[in-house]
Amino acid sequence: MKKIILGVLVFGVVLFLTNSLVSANDSKQEVLTKTVGQATNRAILQIDDMTCTSCAAGVEWQLQQVEGVVNATVVYSEGKGYVDYDASIVDAETIAKASDVYPARVIENKGLN
Repeated sequence: MKKIILGVLVFGVVLFLTNSLVSANDSKQEVLTKTVGQATNRAILQIDDMTCTSCAAGVEWQLQQVEGVVNATVVYSEGKGYVDYDASIVDAETIAKASDVYPARVIENKGLN
């Protein structure tokens, strides 16, 4: 019984922290760019079918796992992802494909340097 209660408490804390972190990003419309190499780009992705901030956190994590991605922020309330990446390593279409649960497509892509 103690294990079940502990599990529920841990799950609640994780859910609360996830929602708090993603909610803090809801007011951001741009992500900060970190300098990587000479070819940093920003892509804006349309991400469909997300139903909660935890969905957005999962997609954000997937985008951040792509080699060449410098920074990724997914804003649930907008249904968009903002990704800064090194274009000499990866392209925007490949990054969009990293979202394997929620369909993502590139709606804007521009160089920052």
